[in-house]
Amino acid sequence: MCNFAFVEERQAADLAGPPAEDVDPFMRACVFTGPMRVAHVILSWGALAVPAVVLSSLVVTRCAATTVAPQATAPQTAAPQATAPQTAAVARPPAPPAASSEEDAVRVAVFRYLLGHNASSGQTHVPFVCLEVDRADAAHDPSSFVMAAMRGAVPRVVPGAACEQSSDGVFLKGDHARGRGLVFRTGAVTIDGDRATVDGGYFEGGLSASGNVYTVERQRDGSWQVTKDEMKWIS
Repeated sequence: MCNFAFVEERQAADLAGPPAEDVDPFMRACVFTGPMRVAHVILSWGALAVPAVVLSSLVVTRCAATTVAPQATAPQTAAPQATAPQTAAVARPPAPPAASSEEDAVRVAVFRYLLGHNASSGQTHVPFVCLEVDRADAAHDPSSFVMAAMRGAVPRVVPGAACEQSSDGVFLKGDHARGRGLVFRTGAVTIDGDRATVDGGYFEGGLSASGNVYTVERQRDGSWQVTKDEMKWIS
């Protein structure tokens, strides 16, 4: 809206000369454009006395006409962001468990060797193999590390506690329908630097068993491998 007191002051000043430069552009438009310019000219000439009500009407009409309506702006939409393609995670095989001891690593090497090197009649054609660790008191199941390392072997391996053995053969407890299997045994392990000796052998039945001494050596990659197989007895 225009300040009419200001307009009246500017009218008085305009009788003497042009508007000052410091006048607000909007107010200058109210004072010196359109009908107000007519009022200014009339007042300057002094030819006609214009009633104040008419002059105010001219000012209000012109100011309303010159007021700029706000422009409606379209809502800004963010451009879609490019996203990198998602790649499906590739499943990786589980890492082999860390050896709980050098003795376990040596036993794994002997059990793996026995899978393909024994004097049994069944050889690798048996449905399963039972693994045992012979100690002074009795036979025990191998450690969890040994069983995990032997997982996936052919024939499949099970802990010795899952088997029963007699002169008739080796069977899974409560499941003789699976047929006869083998028992692989390892006994005392003696490690001297990068070389170890292990007592062991296999058992298939009353007339098929052996006792051996295996020499196992550490390889450059840190693994152990059987390098010598000495049979002590067989039946």
